Amino acid sequence: MTNTPKSIPASTLVFGASGLIGGAAARHLKDVSPQTRLRLVTSREKKAAQLRARFPDSEVIVADYLDLPGMIRAFDGMEGAFVVTPDFLDETAAMINVVAAARHAGTLKHLVRVTGDPSSVHTEDDVPLNLRAFDGGTAIQHVRARKVIDSARLPVTYLNIAAYLMSDFTRLFYRSLVNERTLLVPYDRTMAFIDDRDVGRAGACLLLSTNGHHLGKVYQLDNGHDLMTFREAAAVLGEVLGEPIAYDDSVERYVRSFGPLAEGKDVKLRYFLQYMEWERGASTIWRRSDILETLTGTRGGTLRAWIAENRAALLGEAPNSEEKVPA
Repeated sequence: MTNTPKSIPASTLVFGASGLIGGAAARHLKDVSPQTRLRLVTSREKKAAQLRARFPDSEVIVADYLDLPGMIRAFDGMEGAFVVTPDFLDETAAMINVVAAARHAGTLKHLVRVTGDPSSVHTEDDVPLNLRAFDGGTAIQHVRARKVIDSARLPVTYLNIAAYLMSDFTRLFYRSLVNERTLLVPYDRTMAFIDDRDVGRAGACLLLSTNGHHLGKVYQLDNGHDLMTFREAAAVLGEVLGEPIAYDDSVERYVRSFGPLAEGKDVKLRYFLQYMEWERGASTIWRRSDILETLTGTRGGTLRAWIAENRAALLGEAPNSEEKVPA
């Protein structure tokens, strides 16, 4: 949009603040720019008390993307916004509300929006028909989100996660790791990785930047270190955890491993399997880059370091609250 300097928002709205990505964005903003007025958003009332304890000097509210009055209250008086959304959200409806709320406030200077698409996806036509048929998955919904935001000409920067989040090892792949010491991921393929916290940190750095060149850009985010197959990732897990970790790309075993977790969620499971098969076919688009270091001034965390930090959870020796069905 512009190469001219931009002002740093004096107030910033952070969605998903109770999660790993939004929480990291809020923490970086608070640590680096304590004068920034933060309004932290969670969609769950039970998380609000935890956020108030973690960020006692910040405002905490409960709001839902699909509730326009709630979005208007959230954006009221805010100059910056960090937007990260849950899986299988109706992004068109959600971003229509975000746009309406931002326009109603009339104060927005910079919005950072997190997406999670392969870097080759720019329009709905870039998404295979079999994935478009599911409608609700990120493969189509994030494209629609960008369309709504771009049509509104908001001052936006997109952070596209062109990698797997490291937390997926304690969510999508957790059960087989703990119970069978096996990394169970169908369709082995080359993939980049990134620590969830580095995504949030990059978003916070963008909001705190005075470089107007960031407005209107899409940055393809990875950690700058790790580019490997999932079979190779299993070997890294074994080396760091100190126990042999097998690798299995069996679709049938993957489906069975979810057991009761997948009950009533077979549509999401089928969507995710087809998405992984698509990723294998598009393996040449995954790469290492220096974009994270460029945006933040420091290199991202490595997969090895993340595994070591989360060793107890990955071995089932500590509680894990992240596990979920693919979405």
